[in-house]
Amino acid sequence: METNAKKNIEMADYLKKHNTKEFIEKYPRSIDKSQIIYDDIITVDGIADNNTCIKKVNELMYFKKKLDIVDYQTMRLLWGEFGYCKSLANKFGFYDKDLGEFNYRTIKEDNSLQNYLDSMIGKVMLQVADRKELIEKINIRRDGKLIKKLESINPALIELGYSYQIKEFSTSKIIDSKRKRYNHAWKVETIN
Repeated sequence: METNAKKNIEMADYLKKHNTKEFIEKYPRSIDKSQIIYDDIITVDGIADNNTCIKKVNELMYFKKKLDIVDYQTMRLLWGEFGYCKSLANKFGFYDKDLGEFNYRTIKEDNSLQNYLDSMIGKVMLQVADRKELIEKINIRRDGKLIKKLESINPALIELGYSYQIKEFSTSKIIDSKRKRYNHAWKVETIN
């Protein structure tokens, strides 16, 4: 963001010292998305010449981008690496001054499995059919085949960096006034 802002300021500074023709020659295909530089149609005797315009600097946007650059530099100076993220975390209350720590998690490339496992904590899966979605979401394969056994799934979750495990246990449930036993029920737990 700082690099983009500096490029926009550089272009505006050049335009301030040169005319429209010189600006277009130096930056022939540059698009200023920050809207610091804009086109102004030339009018002669109150009539617009549709084929002629000049480039102008929007002073308010120019000043704002200069302030943005100072903000970016301050963030980096105060917070170091990932200064922008840390500055926002501090602003929104995710920084504990007493401990000197941030209490937020960074977003990984794909956290859909993380969210799914989080939503499954404590839910009991009694039968093989109940586990099908979980196994497919985890999607651990060996030789192209989907792994369905806990002995392989739990170590793979740890290896992938997830702090979850699947626990197998026995339970029973009363169905139609009869107690039915489930010797291989599953549930997702967090690892401390």
